[in-house]
Amino acid sequence: MLIRILILSLFTTLCFGDCNFDEITKLLKCNNIKAEAIVSKYFNVKQNVARIYWENCEITKLEANVVPFEQTQFLKISCGIREINPNTFVRVNNIIELDLSNNKISRITNQMFDNLSNLERLNLNKNVLRNPPREAFTKIAKLKELNLSQNRITNIGTAVLDMPKLQNLYLNNNGIFVLLADTFEELRNAKIIDISNNDIPDLSGVFNYTKDLEVLKLSNNPVQKIDVHLFKVATLLKELDMSNCQLDNLQLEAFTGINNLEKLKFSNNPIKQIQQGLFEQMTKLQEISISNISISSLTTTTFQNNNMLNKLDLSNNQLSNLDEGIFANTQLEYLNVSNNKLELFRENLFRNRRLKVLDLSNNGFENIDVLVNQPLQMLYVRGNKIDYIGPQTLPRSLEYLDITENRLIYIEDSLFEQMPKLRMLEFLGNPLACACFNNILTALSNKSISFTKGNYFDGISSFCVVYETFHCVIKRQELKKFYYQYELIKNDVLLDTVYFRNN
Repeated sequence: MLIRILILSLFTTLCFGDCNFDEITKLLKCNNIKAEAIVSKYFNVKQNVARIYWENCEITKLEANVVPFEQTQFLKISCGIREINPNTFVRVNNIIELDLSNNKISRITNQMFDNLSNLERLNLNKNVLRNPPREAFTKIAKLKELNLSQNRITNIGTAVLDMPKLQNLYLNNNGIFVLLADTFEELRNAKIIDISNNDIPDLSGVFNYTKDLEVLKLSNNPVQKIDVHLFKVATLLKELDMSNCQLDNLQLEAFTGINNLEKLKFSNNPIKQIQQGLFEQMTKLQEISISNISISSLTTTTFQNNNMLNKLDLSNNQLSNLDEGIFANTQLEYLNVSNNKLELFRENLFRNRRLKVLDLSNNGFENIDVLVNQPLQMLYVRGNKIDYIGPQTLPRSLEYLDITENRLIYIEDSLFEQMPKLRMLEFLGNPLACACFNNILTALSNKSISFTKGNYFDGISSFCVVYETFHCVIKRQELKKFYYQYELIKNDVLLDTVYFRNN
C-alpha cells in the first residue's frame, strides 16, 4: 500500500524549480521565479491549470498574456507588481476570482478588467491605488465582491460603484473624507459594506438605497452624530460597528426599525449615557460592545428584552453598581466589566447560570464568593483587593484563573482539589508569604497546572514576603492585618520584623 501511495504521488504532483503543480487540485503554486519561466515550464499542462498562486515572484509589471492558462478560475499574484498592462487578462475570461492583493499597484484603467465576464470576486487589498477611474469595474457584470481596502483612495464616486450585483464592498483603511448621498445608489443588493478606518465625518443619506444590507462597519471615522434617517431602509441589518467614532449621543429614533440586529458595537465613543429603551426593540441581539463610553449607570431594564444576548462588553466605564436584575433575561456566556468602579456583586446577579467567561479585572472587589455556582471556564480578577480565595470561593469548572495583583498572602492547597479542570493560574503581584509560595508551587506541580514565572510585586518589588516567625497557617480574619503591615513595608515604615525575598 505504501509503495502504491508513493507511486501515485509522483504522478499527481509536478515540480519544476520553485513551482509545484498538483494534478488533483489543479493548483499551480510558484515562489521566487520569473513569469517567463512559469509560462515555459507549464505550457504543456496549461489546459489543466484551474488555480494559480504566484508569490514573491520577480514581476514588477504584469505584461499582456503573461497568464496563458485559459481554463484558470482562480488567480492570485502577490509579487510586488507596480504596473499592469491593460491587455493582461484578455485571454483568461474564465476567471471567477482574481486576487492582486499585497502588491504595489498604483493605477488601474477603465478597460483593464472588461474581458473578465465571469469574475465574481476581485481583491486589490494592500496596494497603493489612488481614486479608481469611473468605469474601472462597471463592465464586470457578475462581480459580487470588491476589496479595495488598505489603499490610498480619498474619493469614490457613484459611477465607480455602478455594479448592481455587488454584494460585498470593502473600502476600509483608506483616506476617504467624503461620501455623497448617492455614492451607494447602485448597490441595491449589497449585503456587506465596510468603510471603517477612513476620515468620513458625515454619513447623512449614504445608505438610503442599501435595503438588503446585513453588515455595516463604520468604526474609526470622525462621525459625531447619527442622522435619524441613516438606517431607515436598512431593516435587515444584522451587524453594526460604530466603535472609535466621536459620537456623544445615541438617538432612539435613529435605530427605529432595525430590529434584526445581532451584533452592535459602540465602544470608545464619548456617549456617557445609554438612553432608556435603546435596546428594547432589538430582541435578536447576541452581542453588545459598549466599552469605554464613560457611562456611570445602567438601569435594571436596560437589557430586559435581550433574551438572546450572550456576549456583553461593559469594560472601561465608570460603573459602580449593577442592579440585581439587570441580566435576568439574558443568556450571557461572556461578560467583561473590567476597569470600572465595582466593589460587590449581588448574589442573584447571574440567575441563568450560563456564564463561561467573566472579566472583573481592575475594580475594587474584596470578595467573589457569589461566583461559586457559575459554570465559569475563565475568570479574570486581576487588580482587585481580594485577600482570600478558599475551597468554597470558586467554581469547580474553572480552567483558567487570573488573580494577579491582589492581596493574597496564601492560597490553600485544598483549592486545587476543588478545581479539577484548572490548567492555568496567574498569581504574580500578590504579597505572598514565602512559605505559602513554596506550598503553592508544589501543589501546582503536582496538578500539572501552568503558571507564569517572575520575581515582582506590582512589577517592581520582590515576589514574596517573609515573616521571621511566620508559617503558612493563618486565619482569614488576620489577613487584613497582614496586608496592612505589608503596605507599611512597601512604604519603608516597618522593616524590623518583615523583609522581602527574591525567588
